[in-house]
Amino acid sequence: METRIYKIDSNGFAIVKRVLEAEDMCEIKTKCKNCGTEKTEKVNANSVSDYEATDKKPAKIKCKCGDALEILSKNYIMNNFKLNGFILRDGKALGLGESHRYLYIKASAEFFSKNEKAILVNGVVKTSGSEFEKAKNEIEKEQDKAAEGFGGIFNI
Repeated sequence: METRIYKIDSNGFAIVKRVLEAEDMCEIKTKCKNCGTEKTEKVNANSVSDYEATDKKPAKIKCKCGDALEILSKNYIMNNFKLNGFILRDGKALGLGESHRYLYIKASAEFFSKNEKAILVNGVVKTSGSEFEKAKNEIEKEQDKAAEGFGGIFNI
């Protein structure tokens, strides 16, 4: 596991936030049982069940002709940042200035090779040196205090 910290200015923050908070998606391929129309689309992973009929409820999503759709394939696309976890902190709270936010991610090298490019947009810089160390120490110290407080609740 390695730790990386990214410094985000106001221009890059909205883009990075959308990436970090993106919903899990599913690419589904459907075919109409009546007219044979095939369609591939990306939908929110939670809404896949709207395409599926059960004994107790009909499918909510139907073909343009009004007939039921058959799901031919499903490919779930998970938000890897949500799965892995991340910490986003204001620079002022970390003692690193008021105009930036810092994104802390601890993950495998494979995670970074697959996902880092999604957050390295204009306004985002991977930190290093003393700035990296200060941000890392402050965030980890904050996490340790939170863990101690949580443990105290349960007398651990």
